[in-house]
Amino acid sequence: MTKAGCKTRKKFIKMLRNALLWRYNSNEIQDIISDYDGFFAAGLEQGKTEAELCSEFGDPEDIAKSLDIELKAKRSFFRYSSNRMISGTAIATAIILILLYYSFRKPFHPSRIYIASVLVVLSGMAIWAAIGGRQYTLHGYAASKGTFRKELLLIPHCILVLITCSILALMRSIVRSNTVYPPFGLDISQTGPFIRDSLYFVLIISLCILFFGMYRCRRCSTLYYSLVLHGIGSAVSILTLLNALKWIHDISQYVKLVNLSMLPWIMSVICSAVFVFNIRTGGRKKSTADGRENHGCSDEKRNP
Repeated sequence: MTKAGCKTRKKFIKMLRNALLWRYNSNEIQDIISDYDGFFAAGLEQGKTEAELCSEFGDPEDIAKSLDIELKAKRSFFRYSSNRMISGTAIATAIILILLYYSFRKPFHPSRIYIASVLVVLSGMAIWAAIGGRQYTLHGYAASKGTFRKELLLIPHCILVLITCSILALMRSIVRSNTVYPPFGLDISQTGPFIRDSLYFVLIISLCILFFGMYRCRRCSTLYYSLVLHGIGSAVSILTLLNALKWIHDISQYVKLVNLSMLPWIMSVICSAVFVFNIRTGGRKKSTADGRENHGCSDEKRNP
């Protein structure tokens, strides 16, 4: 049975669309909605009322969940994304982020190139948030709310960005000062163990987020692969910084290695952003039948 108040075709379609928003991209949603529009038209021709049809179809939320279960059972990562590995949006995004990186590098001294990487990461996340929601036909406040809250996983991504930026700033400040570090009261003899322990702490957080993404991407949305990519980049960067500790008394070499450690991180963010856009913006399906195959549903499954 449908929820109370869902007695018209318009209301049912609206509720179904809302239930599908965070499970499918806009093309797949349109295919499913078109099918149910057809079911309503066929039922009305048989003399049934919209309220009776709504009751027969059931709760739109339950319909969305059942379609989602079929989808997870029948698709793999490679099958689901095979026709989405290259898209105009993804290519444009990668080019924009790379151009931003080289543009941001110019105003900064070579010893502070890492700032450009941080700015590119933040810019990429802003683009991610601005564009991601629209692929699910959301606009304005609804797109921003859903994007930050749920499917684009910006909370764990923000955690990775925060801890990576913080540890870089902390390491550079401690080592370059070569004196007492006021916030922690550390002298130069204490900085080595302190930095090492801080790096291991951040590495553990990065690995926890990485394993969380690996676990969830097997059971839930393939979008968690973006979190896996970002987690790998962050972990590799931290490992590079750990290797740089032997240069802690050679400031020039140390700063060079710190800047180099930003490369795997910035590349992981670009790759994860491109992956999300590829998944979100698959090309329009050639036919409704192709759309049904992609989300593992058939007329018999949908038609009550």
